[in-house]
Amino acid sequence: MPFVLMARTDIPDGVLQLTELKPNDSQRNYIYETEGQTQYVKNIPASDTVVTAGAGPITTVGTYEGLAAYLIDHVEDQAVGLPALTAAMANAAAAVIIAAAQAGFDLDSAALTVYLVAAGATAATGVDANGSTGSVEDVLGILAGRNYLLPGGSQVEDGVNAFDPAVAGSFTNDGEYKKLYDTSAFKISNGSGQLAGFKAATFNYDGTAGAALVVYADDGTVL
Repeated sequence: MPFVLMARTDIPDGVLQLTELKPNDSQRNYIYETEGQTQYVKNIPASDTVVTAGAGPITTVGTYEGLAAYLIDHVEDQAVGLPALTAAMANAAAAVIIAAAQAGFDLDSAALTVYLVAAGATAATGVDANGSTGSVEDVLGILAGRNYLLPGGSQVEDGVNAFDPAVAGSFTNDGEYKKLYDTSAFKISNGSGQLAGFKAATFNYDGTAGAALVVYADDGTVL
């Protein structure tokens, strides 16, 4: 399942529409075809700043949405004792990952480990390995507009200061979030059609040239 993300920050939501992916929402056969692929590309959502309290257990102070909330709920730091990410690490990692996406860098498992470590996590800390409960696809989905909500008072670290693997948060807008499918129409668009045009460095919006979109495979590599 590919993911199309907005690379720029100067293009409002509701401007770039994907119209050549099949089936078209208004033309598809509702009995025989998958969900329609026509959609507007939205900006990468801002991540709430997560705040925690306590010394063991450690819990969230408020209700938070976005990537940092997902990371603190799903990622086990590989420091001695295997704690959760600190709030500072989760917030910094979310910022680094969003910047990497906007720059068109890979977001596969290995790359996400690099970004987590850059944000202060211990070496070998991963989204989907070594005790963590996340996935690359979830991260890409959040960047594409799938909303993750972590309730206030969620325990991220237990009484002995170890990561709590029980997932406390959930995705809240799956009924509105539209998946893309790796169809022949998608491949053509990404290789030489509308998506290719939006990805080109020569794409111009409001007098400024630069790639508007970045397209990822479900493993987080750039297509």
